[in-house]
Amino acid sequence: LGSVWSARNGRYWQAGFLGLFASLTRLTGWVLVIPIAFEIYQSIKTKKSSSSIFNLQSLLKFFPALLPGFGFLLFMAYRWRLGLPALPVIYEQYWYQVTSFPGRDVATAVVTLFFNGIPRNNEIISLSFDFFSLILLIMTTIYAFRRLGMSYGLYSALLLLFMLLPTSEVKPLYSFSRYVLAFFPTFMVLAIAGQKPLLHRLILYPSLILYLFFSGQFFIWGWVA
Repeated sequence: LGSVWSARNGRYWQAGFLGLFASLTRLTGWVLVIPIAFEIYQSIKTKKSSSSIFNLQSLLKFFPALLPGFGFLLFMAYRWRLGLPALPVIYEQYWYQVTSFPGRDVATAVVTLFFNGIPRNNEIISLSFDFFSLILLIMTTIYAFRRLGMSYGLYSALLLLFMLLPTSEVKPLYSFSRYVLAFFPTFMVLAIAGQKPLLHRLILYPSLILYLFFSGQFFIWGWVA
């Protein structure tokens, strides 16, 4: 949030370093490269003609946008230095996930929910909420482009694409609902929608119920994250 806000206000180095810290916190922070780069491009474009955007002086101004990606590389180097297994091995061993075409998990979830499929058939409630979370993210991402601006839309779209890359024949969309926390434009969109009293109640009351439900699940060790 701080990184995108800084980029939109012309504080590109601040945006870059916040993006660096974000990518060191979670791998998904690398997606901040694109919104920051877009804001820098817009700034250069308004000051120069299109023919002079890609000269050396202008290209050097994009360096802050590379910092989130540098944080990703630092984390990978750190894991390599410790001798840890590669990330694809970890994901496949513990979460039964492999990288595939984005959306394959969605198709598997649809088959399970509506056509009596097998994967996560014993977790219908959890899978249903994960599927609902995905639909919510798709809708709010589209709205973010239209209402919040290109940077917010790019952040959400790239993050959503990254989240849909892993696929599992055993646990489609597994734990997808908690990824919503990283989509801060979604919460901004809900805040805008909540200005209408009816939508405000439709957001507030289910949120309170779900908060109590998930808190209860956490306290009885339903999950630990």
